[in-house]
Amino acid sequence: PSEFKKIARFRKAMKNHLHKRADENLTYISYQANYFDQSHFVKEFKTLTGFSPKKFFAQLTRIENGQINWLFL
Repeated sequence: PSEFKKIARFRKAMKNHLHKRADENLTYISYQANYFDQSHFVKEFKTLTGFSPKKFFAQLTRIENGQINWLFL
């Protein structure tokens, strides 16, 4: 159950980041995804992806219909 919760929060944060407004920062996105604080978000994000959120989001690519497309090695 705890792993499912981590993945669900991660997916919610991804969705929030894709649909964010210009005035929304990482702290706002982390609170919207039900993380306790930004450091909790960053730590869990690194655990799941191996990257910091800033580096990860910079390397994202999108396909035509707006879905996220990436590869974990």
